[in-house]
Amino acid sequence: MILDDLDSRPGSTTSLLRTVVGLYVRDLGGAVAVADLVDLLGALGVPPAGARSAVSRVKAKGLLVPETLDDGRAGYRLAPDAGPMLARGDRRIFGYRQQGDDDPWCLVSYSLPEERRDARHQLRRHLAWIGAGSVADGLWITPGHLVDEVEEILVALEVRDAATVFLAGAPRVAGSFADAAARWWDLDRVAALHRTFLARHDNAGADGAPSARADEPRDAFARWVRAVDDWRPIPYADPGLPSVALPADWPGTASVALFGRLGHGLADAASHHVRVVVGHRGEHSEGMSDVTHDLPAAVRTLVEATNAGDTARFLTAFTEDAILDDWGRRFRGRTELASWDRTDNIGKRSHFEVSGLRPGATPDEVLLDLTVSGDGYNGPGTFTVRLRDGLIASLVIS
Repeated sequence: MILDDLDSRPGSTTSLLRTVVGLYVRDLGGAVAVADLVDLLGALGVPPAGARSAVSRVKAKGLLVPETLDDGRAGYRLAPDAGPMLARGDRRIFGYRQQGDDDPWCLVSYSLPEERRDARHQLRRHLAWIGAGSVADGLWITPGHLVDEVEEILVALEVRDAATVFLAGAPRVAGSFADAAARWWDLDRVAALHRTFLARHDNAGADGAPSARADEPRDAFARWVRAVDDWRPIPYADPGLPSVALPADWPGTASVALFGRLGHGLADAASHHVRVVVGHRGEHSEGMSDVTHDLPAAVRTLVEATNAGDTARFLTAFTEDAILDDWGRRFRGRTELASWDRTDNIGKRSHFEVSGLRPGATPDEVLLDLTVSGDGYNGPGTFTVRLRDGLIASLVIS
């Protein structure tokens, strides 16, 4: 099992390369030419020599394995164990989830003797990395929705035998929960990460980042990759504590909203740039009828991302609190939408062929007629889509 890289610093060449790999290589069939990686990193201001050194470092971490591509060029393929780690990252990065007042908490209790101190150190590092708080020596707490990540860490570090995992209700503490949370988590550090992200990305062109205009996919690619690279550590450091545990001036709400807007404004053009660089210029039109070109931008993203197998882009089509109703099964928020996407949509290699677009019952509603094919449902269907601020707030499948 490949665990997340705790050492790559956002903005470094190695971190930027990992972000590019995580965002795009799966959608390219899992393999990419070295020359194309060098070209893509060049849009980020990385010289060829630096790009090749970063590729070697990422290879040494076990994320990429060398392969000669079908066209004879030297390239790399994602390592067989990379998929779960990247999927875990997708859930965190694009499916930020805040703990509800009634949601369960996960407690991790462990005891490792001195002869296993290296394992104890690594366990502490990885629990801190996923946003767990330290209650006491050998006792950590995190929102219950992270229990699977906790289990994966324990297994990967071979310390499952030394730990017990509990799912429990809200802790009862002396004083306020906010005071306890401030002791268990370094909230000042998390707030600083959010504020830095806001300062760096709240204005196009800020901090030296190129402005992203619709007619400049290369610039959109550069800004989107840098935004994702800067954002990537934040949903790990910030586990999504409930509002009762946070200070009144918490900057995370604005930061999460900004990341969503950046994805909506930049992700499509960035993906287009990648397709051009690797020579897949026509793939984005597959399954696209003339009707598709008249779709609202978010609906078009939904269709194109599904057909391209691009989960990260798929999620950018929705508001953070979006609701999807699939024949009575309801999914709320991007985390649950990502789960549905894995089990019922891109995970089933779904393909949408759009046949019609009709106005809905209200000005912000449209009806999308399409034919679905893949490993799951095959046949005609209608999507009732309600938009809010240019994104999909509600999708009903019938």
